[in-house]
Amino acid sequence: MATAAEKKAAQLEAEKAAQLEAEKAEQLEAEKAAQLEAEKAAQLEAEKAAQLEAEKAAQLEEDKAQSSALTKQPSNGLIGLKFHAPYKAWSNGDIAGFTETKAAEILGLNPSPAKLYEKE
Repeated sequence: MATAAEKKAAQLEAEKAAQLEAEKAEQLEAEKAAQLEAEKAAQLEAEKAAQLEAEKAAQLEEDKAQSSALTKQPSNGLIGLKFHAPYKAWSNGDIAGFTETKAAEILGLNPSPAKLYEKE
């Protein structure tokens, strides 16, 4: 038979083992929580990167559309300009077609007497 001291030692040992097991379970739970938090952070970062990439793509498309509007030529090869100030033979409100080089020259004046004509 086990003596009282042996029983008490066995009981203390069992309590220590249970305490160690509980600490291991807490540590495992904390590690799982940290891993889940890291996964959430990575997912948010990936979503931000995808959103930024989409915004960059949209901006690039907008820039392409804007630059093509400057060089877009109707079927007759002319670029339409609407004058908002007098310039040589054209007066305020006139709409005229010019070659790409002449249109660029007129639009490059400071202050520019015209802007690109866009049909409404």
